[in-house]
Amino acid sequence: MLAYLGTRCQDQKGVLNPEHLRMRHPALRSGLRVWRPEYGTRLSGYWKENGETDSTRLLADHDDMDCFDDLEAAGYVENRSDVIFSPVS
Repeated sequence: MLAYLGTRCQDQKGVLNPEHLRMRHPALRSGLRVWRPEYGTRLSGYWKENGETDSTRLLADHDDMDCFDDLEAAGYVENRSDVIFSPVS
């Protein structure tokens, strides 16, 4: 997510494209995409070396906007509106 935000900041003046984001809230989703728990955030260790997954490393109700909020809370980015952000200097 941080890499995506950095790219949007560099190439699109910080304007996000909702078509690129996994969003669970119906008002934010575009088109007919339906949120499914398996779309949630996968933490480090989710994929095992043998190709299996560890379901305890899946945050089923955590989407890209939650990741954005986490990055902002950690001081990595600043939300300037619903679609514009900037990196913190």
